[in-house]
Amino acid sequence: MEEIELKILEIDKEEVEKRLDEIGSSKVFESGILSELYRFENKDIIGDEGLIRLRIRDDKSFVTRKMASEQSDSDLKIKKEIEFDVDDPEEVRNFFKSIGLTKTLENHKKRVKWVKDDVEVVLDKHEGIPWFLEIEADSKEEIKEMVEDLGYKMDQTVALGALELLNRYD
Repeated sequence: MEEIELKILEIDKEEVEKRLDEIGSSKVFESGILSELYRFENKDIIGDEGLIRLRIRDDKSFVTRKMASEQSDSDLKIKKEIEFDVDDPEEVRNFFKSIGLTKTLENHKKRVKWVKDDVEVVLDKHEGIPWFLEIEADSKEEIKEMVEDLGYKMDQTVALGALELLNRYD
């Protein structure tokens, strides 16, 4: 699956949620999330794009592998993504260790997820980082429309991955 997304940093969470409600979006969940990033020490195994993430929410856990996409767009972050639910995060950690994956980062955040049609908008808050939003959709046009529906312009967006975002505020 292709993941196409962008972020808008340092938002007013209450104003964005008010606007999401006004345009007919539905709040899907609000939860704390623990993300653990893993990678092989030997990058020859799966290359520089070799991050694997274990994410644990209040109601479910899942593993994600993101890879470079053949598509590119300087305005968007586009990645191939494989993701599946897991029942036992501790068993996943044991499995990762057994195949040589090392945890490189552990991060806690608050997340509120909204959906309108096939467009996802998540509002995230990491410790030490102001609230920001991420818009994910199947096309640039859908993303651009949501950006505008929320009262923003494309020149207010950034195409940052999670590590780039964390490093920006480090």
